[in-house]
Amino acid sequence: MSDEGSATTQDFLLQFVADRDVECPRCSYNLRDLQRPVCPECEEALVLRVGAERLLLLPYLITMAPHMFCAILTLIVLCVAVVLGPPANVWQMWLFGGFAVTSGLVGIWLLERRWPFMRMSVAAQQLVAMLTWVVHGAMIVFFLALL
Repeated sequence: MSDEGSATTQDFLLQFVADRDVECPRCSYNLRDLQRPVCPECEEALVLRVGAERLLLLPYLITMAPHMFCAILTLIVLCVAVVLGPPANVWQMWLFGGFAVTSGLVGIWLLERRWPFMRMSVAAQQLVAMLTWVVHGAMIVFFLALL
């Protein structure tokens, strides 16, 4: 198969837009009857690709939410601890901080590994999302019990 820059791929692109109203993905200019694989309005180089009709992002976003929340909460708690001083039970702060930092790092790892996550089956993605929320919910209950 030829690569994106080959004459054949460019020919396919030009044939595709020859009789169709297709918008430039950058500036929305109508590309009908395009003569070369560059948008005449914004000069964006154009390529013809196969894509999914609808990319399912919800399980990924649901999985990422508690991790990012923990990362942000860690920063807030650290700022409060610097201003007000550590709490009476320092071990609780270390326990909470350890979980929150670990969760934030897992979130960063998932951000870096989003495409392998997206290639998982929808059922597997939903299972990971559910387990993420169960673990975080259990930890919230545990930390509230310590108060």
